[in-house]
Amino acid sequence: MKLRKKLTSLLAMGGVACLALVGCSSGSDAAKTDAAAAPEVHEDLVAMLPDKYADATSLKVGITSTYPPMEYIDEATNELAGFDVDIITEILGRLGLEPEFDIMPKYDQIINAVDTERVDLSLTAMSDTPERREKLDFIDYISSGTMIYTTADSDLAEFEDLCGKSVALAQSTNYPEHIEQLAEEVCGSKDSIEIIGLDTTATAKLQLDQQRADAAVASPESYADMANRQPDTLKPVGEVIQPTLYGIGFSKDNVELREAILASLQSMFDDGTYEQIVNDWGLEAGLLEEPTVNKGEG
Repeated sequence: MKLRKKLTSLLAMGGVACLALVGCSSGSDAAKTDAAAAPEVHEDLVAMLPDKYADATSLKVGITSTYPPMEYIDEATNELAGFDVDIITEILGRLGLEPEFDIMPKYDQIINAVDTERVDLSLTAMSDTPERREKLDFIDYISSGTMIYTTADSDLAEFEDLCGKSVALAQSTNYPEHIEQLAEEVCGSKDSIEIIGLDTTATAKLQLDQQRADAAVASPESYADMANRQPDTLKPVGEVIQPTLYGIGFSKDNVELREAILASLQSMFDDGTYEQIVNDWGLEAGLLEEPTVNKGEG
């Protein structure tokens, strides 16, 4: 198998930013991964790539851009930034590649793009679920879940308080299913909590801000980012529900690429780079001990 030449420049993105709909990302002065130092190419990992990538210098990565701190547009540079951007840049850099991001507005578009191999993979805070595994395989790289939150002055505190109330959420995620299950368990009917389905987590928060919803839904990392940017304005309702694993998505016909990416990510776990990037973005709560394949439960 032909080895590709070492790249002299790799995409370097990080930095704290402001989002148009949600304000400044805390990304912790941490988008910190100061990509001044490009990832070091590991020739043993390069050798694992499928032959069809022998002359490639980049891979197409399906991603969204509205989920800080995972991925968002840096207002200062108009570039994509975030934890996922730093992770995939390092993973591919060790393979002598750089990411070519294809930004899409919805998860279902990304799933179809990966399944048909219009993009090579996805890395975009996408939960590894049994339903999604009908089309894709996933390398699990960080844990998350579903968090319901509201304004700090709201009377809502426990799940039972949500019965008869409205909850805004991103429709293309698995949040609607999670809220329906919660409503059935706590209130007796899946329709006892009104779901306001929107396009993104940012627009869901906007509904809460404008008092058009009683509560909203986000991942724990997105909630932490919002709460950090707007101290004392938000509070969680109940505990995190439906713990999940975020996965890097691959076509089921692209097993060799999946295994090369897994090996590159494993090398980051082994040398501490993975943990450093997690810490840089303040995502320690989601830290995994090792990457896994197709282990998400919902």
